[in-house]
Amino acid sequence: MTQLSVKKIEEAVYKKYQNSKRLNHILGVARLAKELATKFNIDSEKAYVAGLLHDYIKYEPVSQMLEIINDQEIIDKFKNAPQIYHAYASSVVAKNEFMIEDEEILNAIKYHVYGRLNMTLLEKILVVSDFSEDSREYARCKEVRKILDNGDFHLALRLSIEYTIEAVLAKGDQPMDEQYKILEQLRNKYWLMRKNIITNYRRFYGTIRTYKRCFR
Repeated sequence: MTQLSVKKIEEAVYKKYQNSKRLNHILGVARLAKELATKFNIDSEKAYVAGLLHDYIKYEPVSQMLEIINDQEIIDKFKNAPQIYHAYASSVVAKNEFMIEDEEILNAIKYHVYGRLNMTLLEKILVVSDFSEDSREYARCKEVRKILDNGDFHLALRLSIEYTIEAVLAKGDQPMDEQYKILEQLRNKYWLMRKNIITNYRRFYGTIRTYKRCFR
């Protein structure tokens, strides 16, 4: 992707949301996604573009979103969770209007609300960035941002998914079954990572103690 095409995307986003508070959120997501991508040594420009376009169709009428999506399976899947439609519609617009062919970018936009099973790193980054960027003032968002600042990306990701489910329940709605499966997968991975860290820690210090005994 050229600098010119990125510039055109920036200009389109600024023009569309220049009089909306949503612009601060979009730019915050783009900046944080770029920062995390750089930290994890993946393409930061992809992350930045995905952040810029993730909410591009956020405030369009649902009827327009459905026309853009034009996929009955997706429309039926989220009929009881229409807040998801903007993510899929924004992904379609990214491809058709901004000529983005990169599936990593398109999928990161598509799945940014609550992720999916077996997410790519870019998808994880966009989920976390959307939940915890600096303009988010909710207590849960600040908590995740602090965890992220302390360097625990995997915990920040898991809590982003968990608190998204809590928010849906608080509204009296029912989360998607898939959301629970994603959360369970992340919990299992997180605790496996912690277990491996503890095991390696014990092995390391066990080796040190053995080494010291040999030279007493």
